[in-house]
Amino acid sequence: MKYLLCIIFSLLLISYSQADQLRAVIIVGDQQDGTMNAIEDMENIHTFFKSKNVIVKTFYHPKTSWKDIVKASKDASFFVYSGHGMSWPDGKYGGLDLDEAISSEDIVNDLKLRSNAIVIFKSVCGGAGSSASDDGDIGIKKAIERVSDYSKPFLNIGASAYYADNFGEGCLSFLNIFFEGKTIKECFGNSIGWLAKFEIEKNYKFDKRKSIGLASSDWGGTVTKTSYINGVKSVREVPATKDYDIAYVANPSYSISTLKSK
Repeated sequence: MKYLLCIIFSLLLISYSQADQLRAVIIVGDQQDGTMNAIEDMENIHTFFKSKNVIVKTFYHPKTSWKDIVKASKDASFFVYSGHGMSWPDGKYGGLDLDEAISSEDIVNDLKLRSNAIVIFKSVCGGAGSSASDDGDIGIKKAIERVSDYSKPFLNIGASAYYADNFGEGCLSFLNIFFEGKTIKECFGNSIGWLAKFEIEKNYKFDKRKSIGLASSDWGGTVTKTSYINGVKSVREVPATKDYDIAYVANPSYSISTLKSK
């Protein structure tokens, strides 16, 4: 009998431990000739999450069924996406480019993340402001509009934070600092480093308890921009202009402790 009770107690402990673990969903949409590199970058994030005892589910092109992602994302604390950005005929940005086009409305209607979750966009056109299809500096106002468009549906369903970074290992660096207990404002400042320049931090218009922050880069010279519009690849050599590459939306004091509090 004692042996049986010990087994039952152990099973209860295991069940509690698994329920208490953080969960993450990582998604890589089709990026044509850049898909494999994107998957490699996301596998580094996958490895990092595993080192922190986070349960991870990955969806890599071509296996990016929205139905399956919705199911796996239930109560997830981290929702990480790398893929093409989505712009719509009305000029708005938002959504995900998966095996089908997922709109902001789809996100609001279908996705059930854990309360206080954080959404992370890695190298998504418009996600931090700028897009590969832009002709020159789009200006802070438009950059803020795009970041707001992307973040709003996730925040509307209960997520507490949104972070976007277009630099190679920017999202991984962010997560390293975030798991050390730094606030998202501190993580944002650390992400800027020598690669970018602070642009603005102000109240988020849809929730005054939150802030929206943006950082830019402007290195001069020329750059090669590769974009895909309706599946058509375009490669251009253009003069370098200011790009908005890092952004966040959250209460500035949001941290890993906040994420774990619900």
